[in-house]
Amino acid sequence: MLRRLHTRYLGVLLIVLSLCYITFSALFIFTLNRTVKSRMKSTLEQTNAYALSVVETIETSVYPADYIAMYQRQMFRSIKVLTEYTNTDVTICDAHGNIVFTTTERLDGIINIPELQRANKKKGLVQSDFGKTFREKQFVYMEPLEINSVPLYYSVATTSAGEYNQSLKGFTTNFWMIALFVFGVSVLLFAVTTHRQLDPIKQMTQAAKKYAKGQFDVRIESSRIEEINELGNAFNNMAESLEHLEDARNTFVQNVSHDLRTPMTTITGFVDGILDGTIPKEEEEYYLGLVSQETKRLSRLVSTLLDISELKSGANKQITEFDVAEIISQILFSFEQKINGKKLALDFDFDMDALNVKGDKDGIYRVIYNLIDNAIKYSFDEGILRVSTSVNQTHAIITVYNTGMGIKEDDIPFIFDRFYKTDKSRGRDKSSLGLGLYITKIIVENSGGNIMVRSKYGEFCEFSFTLPLKQ
Repeated sequence: MLRRLHTRYLGVLLIVLSLCYITFSALFIFTLNRTVKSRMKSTLEQTNAYALSVVETIETSVYPADYIAMYQRQMFRSIKVLTEYTNTDVTICDAHGNIVFTTTERLDGIINIPELQRANKKKGLVQSDFGKTFREKQFVYMEPLEINSVPLYYSVATTSAGEYNQSLKGFTTNFWMIALFVFGVSVLLFAVTTHRQLDPIKQMTQAAKKYAKGQFDVRIESSRIEEINELGNAFNNMAESLEHLEDARNTFVQNVSHDLRTPMTTITGFVDGILDGTIPKEEEEYYLGLVSQETKRLSRLVSTLLDISELKSGANKQITEFDVAEIISQILFSFEQKINGKKLALDFDFDMDALNVKGDKDGIYRVIYNLIDNAIKYSFDEGILRVSTSVNQTHAIITVYNTGMGIKEDDIPFIFDRFYKTDKSRGRDKSSLGLGLYITKIIVENSGGNIMVRSKYGEFCEFSFTLPLKQ
């Protein structure tokens, strides 16, 4: 069963926060309990020490009995004041547990000395009624008064366990109420924050659904989260590419439809004219020649479309070693009439007479032919046509430059896309399908090189591509 990412995050947060709060609460309450009991034991020890000092003074005194009795009453009153101040009680008993003095009313019979001695051996304080010695559970700490190593009296300091437990319960309740409040606020803040963080993802989901329907004008808003913002930018870049590709596809369909319809209409009209006698017998040969030209034009169009599939698959790719400078020279000679017809100044600059490279020789011939043909076609009359070669450590660089209108800056990122034409009106080149540079790019990359373009609109255009040098 699928669950939303927001629900998953919230579930994980609840588990983590619950574990953290339970662990922290347990440690905090344990530490608090231990600290309070340690301080309580210290208070009981101090109370016992004072009470035993009083008893020892009375027991070892050599003063008259009346004076000792008066001193005893005064000192017992001071013990009572001390116990009221420290919220404790003190009971003094003899070695058999018989009570000599006490400040508490919670005793029930004589003191169970053996039970208290066992409790004293344990670490910390123990809650108990110590064998029904007390009417309710107490924290007890007992110390003996020994004379000549014989315990004569015991001082038993106590404090109510019920009061302590009630205070601890109240504190724990308040602590959990605060913890639950903080927990609730944390969950609320997390839910709101996560919801805001996931909003861009929801936008991307909706945008992807619209892209699937061909609506590429939707864009993702920027986010303050760096990673989400980068993803959104990548999404927008993808949308722009899809939009351009869709425009190019539509343009291609229009161009192909036009290029197919025009010759087919011409062929149909001429053939029908010959068949129905509209075209005279003496003119049939002329019109059959036009039909032949249009048929060849259709054949070239279909061949171009088939070439794309073959080039993409690399089925007929043959990597060989050849002299690219020689190929450039042959192509320039073949364009001599066109160059002279536009009165172009030809400038060729070769680093070396022979430049041996590796690649698809037939394909590279096609690339250079296409680039030079375009350079001549779109050059200004009496402009400059420059073809040059250079080398770096691993590759040869072939550059074709011409002065002319060049390419607009907005068109440069898409110049090598399928079906892309800078002249949307078909005014300058009615035969173009927008596939020449796309095919050129595939051939160069299949040969292990790269192609790039540099242009300033209204001034010049320069295409450069690389080929691996012969090892």
